[in-house]
Amino acid sequence: MIQYFSLAAGRLAGHWRIPLYRNAYLLTLSAALTSVLGLAYWAAAARLYTPENVGINSAAISLMMLLAGIAQFNLRGALIRFIPRAGRNTRKLVVGSYVVSTVAAVVVGVALLGAMNIWPPLQKILFAGSITPAAAVWFVLATVGWCIFTLQDQVLTGLRQTQWVPLENALFAVFKLVLLVLLAAAWPGYGIFASWTIVVAMTLIPVNGFILFKLIPQHIKASINSGVGQSVTVRELSRYVAGDYLGAIFSLLSFTLLPIMVTGIAGASANAYFYLPWTIYSALRLFGINLTTSLTVEAALDERQLAGYTRRVIAQSLRIVGPMMVALLLGAEVLLLVFGKTYAAEGVWLLRLLAVALVPDFIVNLYIGIARVQRKVRGIVAAQAVACVLTLSLSYALLPQYGIVSVGAAWTFSLTVVAAVLFVRFLRPMLRQPRTPAVEAAS
Repeated sequence: MIQYFSLAAGRLAGHWRIPLYRNAYLLTLSAALTSVLGLAYWAAAARLYTPENVGINSAAISLMMLLAGIAQFNLRGALIRFIPRAGRNTRKLVVGSYVVSTVAAVVVGVALLGAMNIWPPLQKILFAGSITPAAAVWFVLATVGWCIFTLQDQVLTGLRQTQWVPLENALFAVFKLVLLVLLAAAWPGYGIFASWTIVVAMTLIPVNGFILFKLIPQHIKASINSGVGQSVTVRELSRYVAGDYLGAIFSLLSFTLLPIMVTGIAGASANAYFYLPWTIYSALRLFGINLTTSLTVEAALDERQLAGYTRRVIAQSLRIVGPMMVALLLGAEVLLLVFGKTYAAEGVWLLRLLAVALVPDFIVNLYIGIARVQRKVRGIVAAQAVACVLTLSLSYALLPQYGIVSVGAAWTFSLTVVAAVLFVRFLRPMLRQPRTPAVEAAS
């Protein structure tokens, strides 16, 4: 028995030492912690704030995320792709990304506020139409903060320092929850958005000070010692970002426009009933995204191992994504009761449809991770464009008549169509490639 446990512990330790798995598990731990705390956050929001306020604030958060995503120029993917091999250029790459995103966030934020005067429906979505000059400045600064906040996780991942991501995101989730409760009585109209954005601002200086003055110097030193570092030119980075950016915009639109669309067509209360199942699904899908992110980082260091890494990522996903989908199908109603009986009644079938989407969602993200390593930008754009157009057009057509459940059906159908094509045309041929002993033996 002792020998059995010793052998099992040795295999577990060996498994953990493989960066492909370790980074994915640390990112998944971050997702799990923030998912549990996020569930508590939205459960508290559902009970402390009215459905209308939940809907308005969540739409504002989605709009902030949309603008931040546009302003990032998909530098998130570029940081993951280039930081592992950036060497002496690492600090310049990170700071330059922050500066570009900050300037762009200010521009798109101000442009949106100007558009509110041209297109009045926007006023119903953002702060219920009662936006003041102070609130306008707040929204623009919040967009800038969210840009940097999301980029810093990609920097940590690219530096292969993913052990800090769970701690950072857990602290963010805890303080956000505390502030949500404290603001419920004093500021019921905007307390949700305030709790989200104030805590983001609190994290930026300490986290990025640690990155710039501790982790990046360590990374540069390690790159020099190992001889891995190589120059990353502005032209190379620009070509990568420009090509991948269009695909990222399609992905961003399909994901962040749905809560905004629901608010605009069905109202703020309907968006509250939509947004909480959407948040649960968003948290669970991170497992597959984290695995494919880890694959991109590791395969960027040695592209010869890509097929082997892909097989290992698929094997790991089958052990978790499948059971996760079944658990969510069976337990959707019980899970939504945490938010209240009305939320459970309105959102149960939406959440079940989204549970089915976990598998095709993983397949699409796996293809995107592989294509990033192979620099197949057109394939990334095509996959994300088709999913986006199908999702938004079907949702827009069906939402007025069939309600929020039709949005879940549109999302699941669109991802399934794209995933089926990608698997047959690209993933299956890769899985048939000869095994690389160095990689397969480690799995």
